[in-house]
Amino acid sequence: MSKKFIELGDPVTQDEKDYEDYVGVGFAHQVPTMKRRKLTEHGNTTESKEDPEEPKSRDVFVSSQSSDESQEDSAENPEIAKEVSENCENLTETLKISNIESLDNVTERSEHTLDNHKSTEPMEEDVNNKSNIDVAINSDEDDELVLEENNKEMRDGEQVQQDLFADDQELIEYPGIMKDTTTQLDITDSEVETAQKMEMIEETEADSTFVGEDSKATKTVRTSSSSFLSTVSTCEAPAKGRARMYQKELEKHVIAFTEGNLTLQPDLNKVDPDRNYRYCTIPNFPASQGKLREDNRYGPKIVLPQRWREFDSRGRRRDSYFYFKRKLDGYLKCYKTTGYFMFVGLLHNMWEFDPDITYKLPALEMYYKEMSELVGREEVLEKFARVARIAKTAEDILPERIYRLVGDVESATLSHKQCAALVARMFFARPDSPFSFCRILSSDKSICVEKLKFLFTYFDKMSMDPPDGAVSFRLTKMDKDTFNEEWKDKKLRSLPEVEFFDEMLIEDTALCTQVDFANEHLGGGVLNHGSVQEEIRFLMCPEMMVGMLLCEKMKQLEAISIVGAYVFSSYTGYGHTLKWAELQPNHSRQNTNEFRDRFGRLRVETIAIDAILFKGSKLDCQTEQLNKANIIREMKKASIGFMSQGPKFTNIPIVTGWWGCGAFNGDKPLKFIIQVIAAGVADRPLHFCSFGEPELAAKCKKIIERMKQKDVTLGMLFSMINNTGLPHKHFEFYVFDRISTYLSSSEDVESSKSSPSVSRA
Repeated sequence: MSKKFIELGDPVTQDEKDYEDYVGVGFAHQVPTMKRRKLTEHGNTTESKEDPEEPKSRDVFVSSQSSDESQEDSAENPEIAKEVSENCENLTETLKISNIESLDNVTERSEHTLDNHKSTEPMEEDVNNKSNIDVAINSDEDDELVLEENNKEMRDGEQVQQDLFADDQELIEYPGIMKDTTTQLDITDSEVETAQKMEMIEETEADSTFVGEDSKATKTVRTSSSSFLSTVSTCEAPAKGRARMYQKELEKHVIAFTEGNLTLQPDLNKVDPDRNYRYCTIPNFPASQGKLREDNRYGPKIVLPQRWREFDSRGRRRDSYFYFKRKLDGYLKCYKTTGYFMFVGLLHNMWEFDPDITYKLPALEMYYKEMSELVGREEVLEKFARVARIAKTAEDILPERIYRLVGDVESATLSHKQCAALVARMFFARPDSPFSFCRILSSDKSICVEKLKFLFTYFDKMSMDPPDGAVSFRLTKMDKDTFNEEWKDKKLRSLPEVEFFDEMLIEDTALCTQVDFANEHLGGGVLNHGSVQEEIRFLMCPEMMVGMLLCEKMKQLEAISIVGAYVFSSYTGYGHTLKWAELQPNHSRQNTNEFRDRFGRLRVETIAIDAILFKGSKLDCQTEQLNKANIIREMKKASIGFMSQGPKFTNIPIVTGWWGCGAFNGDKPLKFIIQVIAAGVADRPLHFCSFGEPELAAKCKKIIERMKQKDVTLGMLFSMINNTGLPHKHFEFYVFDRISTYLSSSEDVESSKSSPSVSRA
């Protein structure tokens, strides 16, 4: 269908003349939707009443500077002035839409697709890692086929430089926002009794302090084990079923943290600041003094420039800085009157699309229609504007440099608000970036509409009621020789304590280490169609996506630790049935402010460990997994992740499940045994969530109990699974069967030793 744009200079009606008088003309004046027409909640056009008198002109592509300042910028940068003039003129023609078109019609205006606009220099990492990004849910091949068939509007832009920074800087508050407050929920009689009983426990003062929040400012709270325990009883709605069951576990974790005076790594008071960078301010804590590093232009990128700063990391002036800043300023000046199309235009400009072509964004359009019916058009436009406002704060609250976790850089700690600024900028990252939301916005799959619900819920919270505190991202790794020494010292240990939970999910827990069944590229397919365990966790906690910016592809002896991530949404369903849901008490318990440590971080760790992908028939996959090299690799990977917090966390559980057993085709009994060994190496209890497979969990429990009765050590168990032999046909419990056979044979040996010897004739 041909485009229906009004070209400048064409004959116009009286209504259009009135409209030009209202908004002004010229390249600096973005033309929004017609004055006398507006979108209804269903996307149709209806005639509205006369608008109240408004200013005659609205200049939407100027910054908040005075006109004199703007002229000065143009005078100093004639190329920028020329670029602004040309682009704004093109944009005026692009988004000046006929007053008879509805939202439904606009999506059919162009026959052009994003695929027709190819990048001249595709990112090498994006190409090389194509087979790895989405394999945790749907293979990348399948995703690409779906995109080509159903979403003909995707295109790769020019090479985008990824957005990262560093240096310390004072935390600047978002304008007009309120502090987070702890919600006091109803308390049942039994919970009161529990709290009263816990008050009788001998109080042990913790040396550390906890960061809580009230409506005015962050306050430091000194807490004891008993007062901390009383918080457990009041931090969620009346406990029922699995919530009440888990509350007892939570009380044990509280005691372990307080009496052990535990601090999740990185302990910013003890680590080397030249390797562990803190980019946010922390009350009552000295400023970080990490060293200034140079960006290596020939090796891995340590520091990458960002478009929202005037100068790059080498001090060179960034020509596009003022232009993009004015686009955001201009959008925020008139988004209420221009509506949905202005936000689409802003995205197109930030992505540097051809200004003469309007590309469809089906997921965004479907989200706009659905949410307009639920909450009203004005509120949806506010949601869009909140993303832009948070993106604007990047220049103010982010330092000039943030270092990626490469080389000897071990960790990065940022505030919740700094994380939000980084994630908001991903909304506007060019499509050829592996960290762009373009693939979600331009998809026509319903799962991407659900993903937008998670994301906009996150930005709503961060705009209106953001939590105070910090999140740490850390790369934990170990060389081969060090691990071998660790194994020699620990292989004679007994098996760890293992508890099974049939109904509880990993994300229901708190004050522990939660396992992320990760892709080697952190986040997996969260920015595409992925919708299983890792992607769901990143949607519930979008600030985890900052780890995608900081971390490269995980190596064999590496894991990624995220400490203190806040949960913003709940969910229902799984995979293609995934749906956004309002935050529920079982997920929000880890957000309890009293659970924060002295650095303002929530006491919960997410450890990302990637499993091997196995392909082929069930027999092929099972046979390949029993290869000794693969068993050793998986055991090392899990052990390094589980050891991330060091030796003092012997009472803090690892909460996991069927790691690598979904799309990666892992053998469940084998992966369970491997994680038992890894938990033993880390000397930490294992809490295993069976995800609705109680019968399989019962078999796991039975084999563990039998091995404990036989005093099986970590080394003995490792030897058993390394010598199981290969199956002739697929049998789900082959590994358990072989272990049982080994245990039975050892019983026979013991029995023969205790019986009288038989002399030969």
